[in-house]
Amino acid sequence: MGSMDANEVVRILSRRIEDGTYPAGSYLPPERDLAAELGVSRTVVQNALRRMETDCLLEREPRCRPRVAMTAGVSPNAGEMRQTDYVAACLWPTEGQCPVTLVAEGVRHILSATHHRLVMVSRRIADPSPSELVLMEGRFLQQAADDPNCRGVLIWYLGGEINRPYLEAIRHRGLPLVFVDRMPPCGFEADIVCTDHYGAARRATTALIDLGHRRIACVASNERVSSIRERIEGYRRALDMASIPFREEFLVVSEAQPGETTEQANERMVRHLLTLPNRPTAILALNDDIALQLIAAMRRLKVRVPQQCTVVGFDGVQRQITGSKELAGCVQDWIGIGERAAELLLDRIRTGRQKPYLSLLFHAPFRKGESVAAIYREEKLSRQMTG
Repeated sequence: MGSMDANEVVRILSRRIEDGTYPAGSYLPPERDLAAELGVSRTVVQNALRRMETDCLLEREPRCRPRVAMTAGVSPNAGEMRQTDYVAACLWPTEGQCPVTLVAEGVRHILSATHHRLVMVSRRIADPSPSELVLMEGRFLQQAADDPNCRGVLIWYLGGEINRPYLEAIRHRGLPLVFVDRMPPCGFEADIVCTDHYGAARRATTALIDLGHRRIACVASNERVSSIRERIEGYRRALDMASIPFREEFLVVSEAQPGETTEQANERMVRHLLTLPNRPTAILALNDDIALQLIAAMRRLKVRVPQQCTVVGFDGVQRQITGSKELAGCVQDWIGIGERAAELLLDRIRTGRQKPYLSLLFHAPFRKGESVAAIYREEKLSRQMTG
């Protein structure tokens, strides 16, 4: 077999989706055919397809070939996108999850009753770095600002101050702009539709406190975005309300070190937390993907969840742990957020800015799953973690 890796296969298949070779909703060829055509093993093809599912470019049903997601497609500079009015959407999925698919479903539901089409940014790089995502976001915003057929923009914002000039270009053009699940840069006023991240994290932490946990760690992603900051603030506020001192060593960022695999990074993090003096009895992971990775690492280290450590997630997308077990955590209404953002954008398109900017927060209830338990007694883990 050839030396092509999964990243190159992702790039080839992504280009075929963008140029219409594989239209939205169409099924991809069988894995064995793709492997033979590209000169790679089926394992490489399978790894590439899984990555494209994670990036929401593909959808898969049991016992069926993967098909191109309805949210995948060409970028807004393609000629056909200039034929009719459209709404531009830059909605980035978080790592390992596809809330963007649900948000887009809500947006499409509202736009289906209008003449506006939804045009979503498509990734041109397999596994883009945070800086590459910011660069792609800036280009997308500039293209939307330059295109006379664009009537409004929905954005899951990552660019901070770097992409502020592109936001200003959108505003200068007079295009309505709605931020989805992320706040705009400081001082940039705009409509916002998002989860009450602060309140949800505070309620989740309080639920753990009510179960008897007083040593609660918080594991965050390395994203420098408003939602993560707000969740950390909610976690700290719940501790303060219960007169529980905040411990710096209990706030950990999930990030692999150079030369370290994701599995190794998670095992290192679990060992660190569970060998601390007065170790945490519960962990609030600030997204479901981190929660599931921590649970998998604990299983490899023979740590029982929730008997020896409770784990709580935040998203409501990846609920299943194994079999019929469910992950506890905050559940966000992704479809509702997409619908409300689209309604607000359409109202701005029709009326212009005749009303003050709105900030609409969605409640994210805490649901107790099988990864959480009350604390009755503590089991010694030091020997287990260091043995």
